[in-house]
Order: sequence, then C-alpha cells, then structure tokens
Amino acid sequence: MKNNLYNYKILFAASASRLFKKLPNNIQKDVLLKLKQLVSVEHSLDTKKLEGYPNFFRLKCGKYRVVYEPIHNKIIIYVLYLGHRREIYKEFKNYFK
Repeated sequence: MKNNLYNYKILFAASASRLFKKLPNNIQKDVLLKLKQLVSVEHSLDTKKLEGYPNFFRLKCGKYRVVYEPIHNKIIIYVLYLGHRREIYKEFKNYFK
C-alpha cells in the first residue's frame, strides 16, 4: 500500500485500546512509533491487506501486528485489533465473526 495517509488521525477501537494498555511499555512505544510513521509521508512500512476483509490492513511492529482500517472520507486510521503475531490472526477472526 502506498503511503498516502499523511495528516490522518489515529483512533483506537475500545477493544484495541484495552489490548494496547495491556502491552509492555516498550511494545506500546514501538506500536505508536509505527503508527506515527504510517501517517507520515517520509516512511514506507510493511503493510498488507488482510484476506477476506476488503478494507482491513495489518502493520508489522516487531513481533506484534496492528490491524487497522483507513477511513479515507474522515481522514482516520482506525486501529481495530493488535497482538502478538502468534495469536492475532486467530483471535481477530474470532472477534470479527
């Protein structure tokens, strides 16, 4: 995905916010840094569209993944879910059944 998300605001879903607060502080800092880089014009990050979810993407943050939806008409990056790469996709699928 090309990085055309400059000036987008980052919002967390309530569930993503709760998960974020449970992460260790160093992981929280990494996630926030990657999200800030996502919305800056100067960085190209490893993002990928999620199969089966036409508007959802994942962002790699070390061993963690952030699932987000860009809402272009409102200039928002909406963080839906996050977690360790080992568990996130199974948990995400169960959460969004």
